[in-house]
Amino acid sequence: MASPGDWIEQFRMLKIGTRAGLGLVDLWKKLATSGPRSLRLDNQTVAEVLHRGQGLTEAMVLVQHWPPMVRVLLGIGEQTSHLPEICEELVRYFETIRTNRRLFWQRAFWPILQLVMAIGVIGLLILILGFLPAANQGGYDPLGFGLKGASGLAIYLAVVAGIVFCLGLGFFGLRTVFRSGSVDRWLDLIPYVGGMRRSFTQARFSMALSLMGKTGLGWDKGLRHALDATNNTDWLTRGAKSISRVKKGSNVTPALALTGLFDDEYLGRVGVGEESGALPEVLGQIAEDSFEEGRQRMAIVAVFAAQLAWLCTAMIIIFFIVRLYGSYLSQLGNIG
Repeated sequence: MASPGDWIEQFRMLKIGTRAGLGLVDLWKKLATSGPRSLRLDNQTVAEVLHRGQGLTEAMVLVQHWPPMVRVLLGIGEQTSHLPEICEELVRYFETIRTNRRLFWQRAFWPILQLVMAIGVIGLLILILGFLPAANQGGYDPLGFGLKGASGLAIYLAVVAGIVFCLGLGFFGLRTVFRSGSVDRWLDLIPYVGGMRRSFTQARFSMALSLMGKTGLGWDKGLRHALDATNNTDWLTRGAKSISRVKKGSNVTPALALTGLFDDEYLGRVGVGEESGALPEVLGQIAEDSFEEGRQRMAIVAVFAAQLAWLCTAMIIIFFIVRLYGSYLSQLGNIG
């Protein structure tokens, strides 16, 4: 999977190449050989589609695992001859994502590492028990799990890995099953996490809609592509009514108000931009402000994640201290 750094490198090369006047076929062939390693096979696929005389819109169908915002904007950039500008905006977008991820891990890395170390110490204790004569002959089991030695460690690690795998599979499975957006809506209701998600989703929507406005496409098409770029099924479902409303001749501001996705401040700024004829510029500023708000909320979420990791680590340590102490008292009683 491509990292934000890979996407930044990709779009910088695209921006430089398109501004230098290189054709898309030659440019993508170059990306397939000297672009980011994680994207070279995909770039080869895109190059083959372009070589057959088709466009980026058709090529994007074959790389469905690329971020929706990338697929949408590249197709629009080719159609409107604004590909260099869109590549520049995508560079800024992925730089923001990279900065946000670094911020999160700076806050949460150490507590999470301590949690992993606590789990590892338990595994080490299980392994050591397999080499103790008292544990093998007398049934000494201070942990009470019945796990000892290499075989016990293998079972323990399999259980831990299974729990992590099931949690991840359950989350992504729910997102796949509930296409109506109920999972996204549920996540948006979680304190702090929901606010962070809404800020970043609003930023992606505003940035995409700003770019659509600069390309000269109709606002109905712009709204559809901007909603696709959010990668949020709840927004896609609730935002559909705004597209039909604009198609019927409504302004953007009242159409967005129908969705219930935006607060009064957002709608007020959009309304001012629409009346002044500077809506794309206003949306671009809103996107920057939303990204900044999302970063601030991410800092809070990172603190809570760190505290949760601390709590889990403390609970694990306390649990096993109690078990070990109880085992120690039991051994004293047997001696007595």
